[in-house]
Amino acid sequence: MLTTATRFLPTLLVAFVALATTPAHAKDYFLTIGGGYNPTGNQISLEKNVLYFQRLLHDFGRDGDPHAIFFADGRHKGRDLQYEDPTFTGPRVLELLAVITNDTKGLRHQYRSHEVPHVKGPSDVRELDKWFDTVGPTLTPDDRVFIYATAHGGRGDNKTKHNTKLYLWNNQSIYVRDFVARLDKLPGDTPVVLVMVQCFAGGFANIIFEQGDPEKDLSPSRRCGFYATVHTRPAAGCTPDINEANYREYSTYFWEAIYGKTRLGDPVTRPDYDGDGRVSLAEAHGYTIIHSDTIDIPVKTSDELLRKFSKTEDKKIDGLLTPESKYDDLLATAGPIDTAVLNQLCERLKIEGDNRAKAARDRTKEDEDQRKKLAGEKSKLGKEYDAIRKRIYAALRSRWPEIGNRWHPRVEEAIQNEGDQIVKLIEGHREFNKLKELAQKQHDLETQRLDHERDWVKCQRVLRVLENVALAANLSKVAPDRQADYAALLERESAVLGPVAAE
Repeated sequence: MLTTATRFLPTLLVAFVALATTPAHAKDYFLTIGGGYNPTGNQISLEKNVLYFQRLLHDFGRDGDPHAIFFADGRHKGRDLQYEDPTFTGPRVLELLAVITNDTKGLRHQYRSHEVPHVKGPSDVRELDKWFDTVGPTLTPDDRVFIYATAHGGRGDNKTKHNTKLYLWNNQSIYVRDFVARLDKLPGDTPVVLVMVQCFAGGFANIIFEQGDPEKDLSPSRRCGFYATVHTRPAAGCTPDINEANYREYSTYFWEAIYGKTRLGDPVTRPDYDGDGRVSLAEAHGYTIIHSDTIDIPVKTSDELLRKFSKTEDKKIDGLLTPESKYDDLLATAGPIDTAVLNQLCERLKIEGDNRAKAARDRTKEDEDQRKKLAGEKSKLGKEYDAIRKRIYAALRSRWPEIGNRWHPRVEEAIQNEGDQIVKLIEGHREFNKLKELAQKQHDLETQRLDHERDWVKCQRVLRVLENVALAANLSKVAPDRQADYAALLERESAVLGPVAAE
């Protein structure tokens, strides 16, 4: 007769084998996609973004986690990276000729090979396909895929505006729906997190829908994401400036919230809005909405779910909240992150009262009026500036007619042999000082216009979060069958990217 121990021995052996072949803890697989579409679009800030992320992972003890980095031209040694050194100045004659011929773009740009270590290859469709095909079959439900894209992006077409695109090296691109087709190669029960900072990045929030199409139902895959801005707007960021202290793009704030340090190593107060002793991805997103002083209107995947399934108006349903509902009523239903965002942004903008949506729209109107006024003044000055520039250019060509064609062989000869005379003619022109004055005034007006645009954007953030709060409160009445889906997505967005010791 078999004893109890003997009868259960096969089961015990199976359990032992399973334990022996299963990882002791969940593993994060990192995929970084970075760089521009060619050297003139591959700014140094994109390189610095990747280096900052690598530094964070290293300090978190994540060097042992798989991290595939596809950046610009990969491991080639070509001059693929654009930067601008403020200490670099060219010959005065060339600077003046660039101004007078209206050809100053890129005048101070320099190029070198990128310096991102441990690059696997170029940001290329074929290389990405290899990664998805290779890594996908190895993943388990206990693993997690973390994708960070710091690159350029483009709009969707008129019929599918949400289907925006991510630019890759050598002028390639990949649309939301094509990207989702690649995500579908990963096991659906393996969590996937995206952080994307390119222009029009919000289109990629639709990874939660089948085929990346917001007209279709939710995908069963466990995905979530955080994006620099909505699908209709460019994002702040990409710059050839070598000074990281000037960087203001989305992931600068997102990573510092998680890291507890700025790019320059200065400590920041980590945003533990719910007081649970950790900083979630959603809290980092909220911190960015509050603190980033940019043109971005950040988006996360749960925003898109709410806009798909919930409503703020329905004549058949009583008691729905709207963004115009009393502020205290909205806060009563809001979570700690949205509460922090609304309170802090409203305080910064001096938006008060029961109807914060109306106050934000009123402030928006003021900023819009000021932006239009300043843009009009700048345009008027621009016409005057251009007229003077053309008169100086005409005087220049009357003495050196070949300058009308930069590539005429006599131009180089004139620059080398008569550079001082060219400088003297331009700077000695009776309208040259007026030209400089107009250039400075245009710069000052543009600075003021951008200040009003950034205030306008902060108002849009307030309005968007007010709408999120109302939609979330209404979901149980409008689409109760979607409550579980929303809760699951919030849970995914509340995950942590922290030090190994903290996990």
